[in-house]
Amino acid sequence: MPLCRRMLLMNIPVSPAAPGARRLVNLHSCLPTFCTAAALVAAHYALACCQLTGWPLWLLQCLLPYLFASTAMELPALALALLSGTPVAQPFNRPYLSTSIRHAACPATWEFWGRWNVGGSRRFRAAAYDPVLFGCAHGPAEAASSKEAVQVSQLRRWAAVFALFGLSGVIHELFFFYITRQSSGGWLLFFCLQAPLMLAEARLRQLAGQAGIHPPRLLKQTATLAVMCAVGLWLFIPGVMDLTRLFAEHFRTCHTYSFCSPARR
Repeated sequence: MPLCRRMLLMNIPVSPAAPGARRLVNLHSCLPTFCTAAALVAAHYALACCQLTGWPLWLLQCLLPYLFASTAMELPALALALLSGTPVAQPFNRPYLSTSIRHAACPATWEFWGRWNVGGSRRFRAAAYDPVLFGCAHGPAEAASSKEAVQVSQLRRWAAVFALFGLSGVIHELFFFYITRQSSGGWLLFFCLQAPLMLAEARLRQLAGQAGIHPPRLLKQTATLAVMCAVGLWLFIPGVMDLTRLFAEHFRTCHTYSFCSPARR
């Protein structure tokens, strides 16, 4: 890859597409990207200007992190792909279609978090998961030699999962602190809870399989989104709303956000 393209990829929140990748940023993804950006503006306007209560408020609060993160990452990816011709993977691979927090086939892969912020997932995996999993004295190949070793390997795998989400929580807390100069607490706890949720889901899948229960795909998608939204509303969304009010206040003070006043909570 040319040096200029490599430098661009290192300084913007995008990831080069893997060989044979099917979902790439290109002209066909322009319309969904701009629709997402328009939805972000509409959601921000509704939260700032409308006295929403009940499920409309919950729905917008759940959509806001996805709309913001998707817009913030897909627009630079689209610009890079169109201007330089570099194959770039789509930052978000339709996480709303996830049927699981934890992939059923392998404890080391995640469907929801593998779809959400693809580039960030790869970086966190390289920074925390892989070193914990493969940095011990015995590797996965040696772990298959005995039942005891397999159990140790499974424990190491889950330790790597906890390390990955712990690092992600710390990074998000630092981001929040950098902007607000205070800790949210909820963001760190939100990511630290993902590993226990995966363990609980793994156990539920095991029990369902033993009972011969095979839920339909739509039910699994609904359950996955319900769990993520519930935990997000409890721990993550309050910090997002704090940032939203902070940005609204800043823009209103600068006379660039004077079309309405934020709704009081």
